[in-house]
Amino acid sequence: MIFPKLNLNKISGAQLFIIGIVGALITVSSGLLGFKFIPDYIYKKIWETKILKENTMAWDTFLKTPLPFEFRVFLFNISNPDDVMNGMKPVVKETGPYVYKLNRWKEAVSWNYDTKEISYYEYEFYEFDQNRSGSFRESDVVTVLNLPYNSLLSLAQSISEDFLPVLDTSLPNIFGVNDGLFLTTSVKNFLFDGIRFCRNASQSDDFTTRAVCGQVKRQTSQAKQMKIDGEDVLYATLDYRNNTHQGYFTVKSGQENKHEAATLVRFENVTYLSVWDGGNSTCNKIRGVTAVFPANIEKNMTFDTFSEDICRAIKLNYSGIQYIKNVEGYKFGSVDAFRRSDANQCFCLNKTMDLDGEYRCFDGFLDLTSCQGAPALVSFPHFLYADEKYIQGVRGIKPNKTLHETYIVLEPMSGIPLALAKRVQFNMFIRPLEGISRLENVTPALVPIFWIEESMTLSGSYFDLLKYTLLRSFFILKIVRWILLAIGLSIVLFSVFLFLNFK
Repeated sequence: MIFPKLNLNKISGAQLFIIGIVGALITVSSGLLGFKFIPDYIYKKIWETKILKENTMAWDTFLKTPLPFEFRVFLFNISNPDDVMNGMKPVVKETGPYVYKLNRWKEAVSWNYDTKEISYYEYEFYEFDQNRSGSFRESDVVTVLNLPYNSLLSLAQSISEDFLPVLDTSLPNIFGVNDGLFLTTSVKNFLFDGIRFCRNASQSDDFTTRAVCGQVKRQTSQAKQMKIDGEDVLYATLDYRNNTHQGYFTVKSGQENKHEAATLVRFENVTYLSVWDGGNSTCNKIRGVTAVFPANIEKNMTFDTFSEDICRAIKLNYSGIQYIKNVEGYKFGSVDAFRRSDANQCFCLNKTMDLDGEYRCFDGFLDLTSCQGAPALVSFPHFLYADEKYIQGVRGIKPNKTLHETYIVLEPMSGIPLALAKRVQFNMFIRPLEGISRLENVTPALVPIFWIEESMTLSGSYFDLLKYTLLRSFFILKIVRWILLAIGLSIVLFSVFLFLNFK
């Protein structure tokens, strides 16, 4: 029997009515409280942690990122440099990771109280982590594509191919011990300490050396990786990012619209870059989330994230559910960022020649010539999502979505990042150049140089606060509201049963 046997003669109709009302009140109140008012209150409190106000935890974490970020570098060591000079395919072997602790903080922070906007410089500092790097050391010697050498040849070719034979005889003077298409050096020199060339060029007896190095020095302000060091020029791949800032950012505080908290509105005091085609086009538009994601994440949402290194925003789309330490998260990733498409057409500058010598847009790559002042192409690591012909041009490339995709995993209720990885690879073409004797037998190929990963997994007290305070409380609420709802409905059904059997 569902209900126990009762003496219904002792229960009045009024009492049955009261029992039914009590059950209905419990049902309605548990429904309203458990499914509406309490969740709304929790979300309200979560949103309050998103809005940037001084003297709050959100403000403190905004000023200095408390989460442990890792910066990992993988280099492509050229195994057969001599064979490449004789027309063979490059054979590359990935070496790394070389792991660095990445610290971020903001300085020169200023408020515009009229627009509720915040402007600042964001600084980065890299510290080599030997424990996390394992057997890899900054003193490791690698053979990689010679970036300054190849950049200079590309620049000279774009100006006048007639100048190449003259330049050919001066290359040993310009680059000295670092002369050649490939460079053998330490990891630390390649990344941070720099490759030295144009040494004492102003005192050279060779006119071409003096002229070329003078022009290079005048253009160092346009190339992030180059700087003048006394009489010499230094080319360091990542030193421009270390212990310095990458520009002046302006974000919304979220005080007027909570959904705009920490969204980027200006970079270097402009709302549009002048790097890509189309003037005030979507490609030049400065936009994106910075440090804060909204609460109540839904699968149909998309997020833009701006990267000053590549002078553009990348769109992240929902790609599935992923669990981080048994906590469910929504994963958002980027597949089409570098693909040739109508949406990406304004990124096509046609400033770099393809394998066949034609200037075109590259499927799976972004041309950084206008962004970084060097003829480099950026892609996802190991040419992930790129045209197959580039993968076939180099041996040792092994694209793997799990290892090489860019993504972020967000806890859907709070919008807190559980894990993220930003991964990009830098590449450059090699090709024969008429007038450069040492390159006459080289087969055209797009050669990977290195790729980087900026990653984070939520841990420590921040993860505990999320899992054991917020999520556990919400889980208990879900259980309690269903229990109360069941009790209320049971009382209502019980009163209906009694009424139907009332005499």
